[in-house]
Amino acid sequence: MGIDSSNSFFRNFRRRRFFRFAVSFLSTSTSTSLIPARHFSSFSPPPHTHSAQSSKFGTKIYSETVTKVDFSRRPFRVSSADGREVLAETVVVATGAVAKRLDFPGSGEGEGGFWNKGVSACAVCDGAAPMFRGKPLAVVGGGDTAMEEALFLTKYGSKVYIIHRRDELRASKVMQRRALEHPKVEMVWSSACVEACGAEGGTSKLGSIKVKNLKTEAITELECSGLFFAIGHEPASKFLDGQLELDADGYIVTKPGTVDTSVPGVFACGDVQDKKWRQAITAAGTGCMAALSAEHFLVEHGSAGEAEQAAEELARGAQVASPNGSAAAAAAAAASPKKKVAAEEVRERAVPSVAGKERVPA
Repeated sequence: MGIDSSNSFFRNFRRRRFFRFAVSFLSTSTSTSLIPARHFSSFSPPPHTHSAQSSKFGTKIYSETVTKVDFSRRPFRVSSADGREVLAETVVVATGAVAKRLDFPGSGEGEGGFWNKGVSACAVCDGAAPMFRGKPLAVVGGGDTAMEEALFLTKYGSKVYIIHRRDELRASKVMQRRALEHPKVEMVWSSACVEACGAEGGTSKLGSIKVKNLKTEAITELECSGLFFAIGHEPASKFLDGQLELDADGYIVTKPGTVDTSVPGVFACGDVQDKKWRQAITAAGTGCMAALSAEHFLVEHGSAGEAEQAAEELARGAQVASPNGSAAAAAAAAASPKKKVAAEEVRERAVPSVAGKERVPA
């Protein structure tokens, strides 16, 4: 399950009303939602307690799917499927990652399905529930995550099946050995789940699963009260259209120890940039980091509109006060850190190009 960092993120913005022109993407599903605000804009699911609290400070919430972003220059542009366009000086992406699921009879959420009634995609999240204790459980997958989840479930279940489509595992040798040597773990090789069935007595909870051997095509029914998919996650980053650096699996790349992305002023937090831990507490932590980083960025750089206005004013003053504009630029940089960028722009605009002469740095 993809966990976003919205709770911590909104708390930090709630405490800092002077945050201006910020956008955040928040999502707990495959779709992304839009929340622009008077001073703060965010992409979020339908309102929760944290967003209700933040709305007291001017946040306006719109549940709309984001279809396009433009990070080529500030202010950044974010567009939704409903035709709404938001301009933002900073952006925080916290869209999360969705656990991959298998689709077969009984695995879904609708009628006759056992999703959240014994079928899950997070053993660490759900495996300690009373309904799984002392019962046979199953994990689908063959990588390190599947081994880790199977070993975790041995603390609670009477037996843990690992169901894998192949006759060899993709997990590391260490994780393979730990899982295969555990007395509660039983491998089901070259097989796939084809159906999830209810328990006897007409209960709405999972009672067994049907597994098909992919070599012999024989179908076996296994008693099982919990089925956990461990076949990977898909980060919600496709809408970025390559405008941020992503790794081979589609996760946003951030600088180590920070939430900074490849574009200054754009930050990423939560599961969309965390492919290893994917826990609520780590997502909340990076959400706090993103909120603080957005604040620091705005304090240091200001808004693009302010920079352009300062540049124009400094350019006009430079023509009067200094032949090459460098004095005005230096004064502006010394007077306000926010105008360093504007000062640099002024220096480039105001200093005339003179053939054969070097520009004297301010």
